[in-house]
Amino acid sequence: MQIESLFMAVKGTIMASVTVGLIVNNIQIMLPVPVRTVITGLRDLFLLPPEEETVCRIKEIITPVLDAYGYDRLYYDIVRTGRKLWISVYITFDRDEISISRFKIVQNLINQALAKEYQDFYFELLPDIENAEDRGRGI
Repeated sequence: MQIESLFMAVKGTIMASVTVGLIVNNIQIMLPVPVRTVITGLRDLFLLPPEEETVCRIKEIITPVLDAYGYDRLYYDIVRTGRKLWISVYITFDRDEISISRFKIVQNLINQALAKEYQDFYFELLPDIENAEDRGRGI
């Protein structure tokens, strides 16, 4: 009788520890998904930039095309709203002339490159126009 009750106690302890282990394991597997969903929702709500790996990947796609055309003074503005990515690249020029036809070519090349990886995005390539005071000259 005593051995049987001892056996039942050990069995109950083992079952409890296995149950706790399964619960902890399930929490580790299931908890990251809702947490990730909440974080993504907050990013969308407050128009925060997307995840760092997404930003880096977008820059990896865009920068070589712009480098080939000699555009290197760049400012990126990348926002995700829901599933859509809004990508703006501002280029600062050293000269006063801008080639619109060259801008169209570069923008089309970048749109094609981005379309290979992203389905829902809007891309715009813009000149970053500084004020005369910003450049240290008077009007």
